[in-house]
Amino acid sequence: MDFSFLPVYALLLSVIIGFGSLFGFLRLLWKDINGKFKEFQSELKSDISGLRTELKSDISGLRTELKSDISELRTEFKIDIQRVDKNIFYLRKRMDVLVDSLALRFLASSAAPSSKNNS
Repeated sequence: MDFSFLPVYALLLSVIIGFGSLFGFLRLLWKDINGKFKEFQSELKSDISGLRTELKSDISGLRTELKSDISELRTEFKIDIQRVDKNIFYLRKRMDVLVDSLALRFLASSAAPSSKNNS
């Protein structure tokens, strides 16, 4: 019986077993990486949703602050406009009084020389 082919078969068998164990290890490694990736993906999604809700609440808070600031500015602007209108009204009154007094002085000064000339 010739056993010269036995080392070739033993080598072939060890190569097949070696590749099988290598691919088995790579398969386990791939499953582990894939599981970690899915876990990371779910954590990332939950973090993103948390950030979205936080951002929405911050934006709504800013909106309310902005609305209150705008309403305060409107009321201040209305008050300032009322003050300006009031000041303009008082200036018009004073100008009317000034014009009336100047007109009376002019009439009085023009009436005085004519009465002197007539007498």
